[in-house]
Amino acid sequence: MSRLFYVFLAVILLPLAGKAQFAYRYSNFTLGVGTTMFKGDVPQGGITNLRPAVIAAYGMQVTEQTNVRLNLIYSSYRGADSLFSDTKIRNTSFKSPLYEAGIVVSHEPFKKRMGKFYKKTHLSPYFFYGVNAFYFSPSAKYQGEWWDLQSLGTEGQYLPEQYGNTYPKPYKKYQIAVPLGGGIRYYFSEYLSMDIELMYHFTFTDYMDDVSASAYPNPDYLGEWNPVAAALSNPNPNLVVNEFTVRGNPKKKDTYLTPSLSLTYHLKQRQSW
Repeated sequence: MSRLFYVFLAVILLPLAGKAQFAYRYSNFTLGVGTTMFKGDVPQGGITNLRPAVIAAYGMQVTEQTNVRLNLIYSSYRGADSLFSDTKIRNTSFKSPLYEAGIVVSHEPFKKRMGKFYKKTHLSPYFFYGVNAFYFSPSAKYQGEWWDLQSLGTEGQYLPEQYGNTYPKPYKKYQIAVPLGGGIRYYFSEYLSMDIELMYHFTFTDYMDDVSASAYPNPDYLGEWNPVAAALSNPNPNLVVNEFTVRGNPKKKDTYLTPSLSLTYHLKQRQSW
């Protein structure tokens, strides 16, 4: 995973390496709020199930139209099968914190070209791409207590070899995401702007909700090894499962969307490199 992170980082920063001389450089600081809209095997539900996100960033304006920023986001997300009829019978539910940090490169391609429109409205659209490292930790409630799902191995990850070796390996809580998106920036002045932004995260994991495997683990094996893991693997006491009962869809990776509203302070400083 660390190699993958450095590969993406190189792809993002190499296009900027050719700009040996920057005649335009200044720092900017961003604070914002938003939410996290999760899409995985377990549905998140409607607006009432959304949780707030806090965003902070430090950026460097390397050209008049290009900004490179260190992006930090703290949020949380949750989901429940009971919210949709298609998944209600599975009856799983979870909640998880979400911490992420990464490098984001944004471009305002029309800042110079919009002419009179830009001068009159102070609006500038932009798009961005980057690479983030993020941490998640899904947990679920059982008999009044919250349990960490990854350490339980609800899909048989920790079953000894005597029960077979067909079960998935434990997943890692630290993962890589590729953020892509865009927004509209409104300039109050040359020092202060407001951004309305949509950031879509493509991940390389299918376990943000602890559900991925196409079938349940053997309930007798899991119940003998860890009764709590068995209970949270199949929380519906009326659902009889076996190793051929569909649980998740490992072919689709989890994704999440972060809509946000933020303010940026531009600390301008002209300097030649």
